[in-house]
Amino acid sequence: MLKSGALVLFLAVAASQFHQYQCVRIIGTGSADFSSCPITYFGLNHTVLQIHFEDPLFKVCAKDDNPDCLLLVVPGTDRASVEVLGQGPGLGSLIQKTFHNIKSASPCTLKIKLQDSAGMTHLTFLVFNFGKQSVLQFNPTRLFTLSDLNVTFVFHSNPATSTLYKLSDWKNGVLIDSSGWSGYSSW
Repeated sequence: MLKSGALVLFLAVAASQFHQYQCVRIIGTGSADFSSCPITYFGLNHTVLQIHFEDPLFKVCAKDDNPDCLLLVVPGTDRASVEVLGQGPGLGSLIQKTFHNIKSASPCTLKIKLQDSAGMTHLTFLVFNFGKQSVLQFNPTRLFTLSDLNVTFVFHSNPATSTLYKLSDWKNGVLIDSSGWSGYSSW
C-alpha cells in the first residue's frame, strides 16, 4: 500500500506527463487558437489560424492584416477538425531523415482533418512544430477524389508558389518543410 507522501509524488509525476488536448470544429468559416502549439510558417510564428471553405477550395491563413495562406483544392469538404496533439515526431524520425536541417524533436503537432457534411475525412494534414521550423504532411483518405493535390502558398496576398502532387506518387504522404521553403518530399 502506498503511503500518502508516495501517493502525492506519484500523482505529481503522472500530472507532469499529461499533455493538454485541444480540439476545435469549424464549419464554413472560423478561427482556431493553437497557442499551446505555435507553428513557424515560412519564417513567422503563428498561434491563430483563419479557416475558410468555398467548395472546392480550402483556405487556411495566419490571422494577420496581410496574412500568409495555404490553399488546397479538396472537393466536397465544408468543415475542419483542428486538434493540438501533445507530442510529435522524436529524434531519428522519418521527418528528420528527410529534412537534415531539423535537429530537434517536435513537442507538439497540429492536426487538421478536412471533412464533408457527414463528418467523413477526405484529407488530413499535420503541422509538426520543431521550434523555429515546421513541416507539413498531407495524407488523403479513400474519399479524396482527385488524382492529385494542388497546394498553393500565398505570401502577403500574392500567390508565391503552386505545386501539383500526383496521388500515385504519394505512397504514405507528402512532406513539405514550411520553415523557409526548402522543398518537399513524397514518401
